[in-house]
Amino acid sequence: FLVVADEAVGRSLPFVFLERVRDDFKHRYGASIGSGSSHPLEDEEEDDDLFEDRFNIAYNLDREFG
Repeated sequence: FLVVADEAVGRSLPFVFLERVRDDFKHRYGASIGSGSSHPLEDEEEDDDLFEDRFNIAYNLDREFG
């Protein structure tokens, strides 16, 4: 997802918005995702870990340096 925000909003609000989108998606579709079979083109969960790491690094840098 991509969030575009005005500078007046600040840098943390878009990250909060993305977290809410993720949580809402998991809440709404989590059961169907968990019960479904793997997609043939789906990679292992390593990509998810990489995304989490990059997201956390970006979020922490944003919080630290504003």
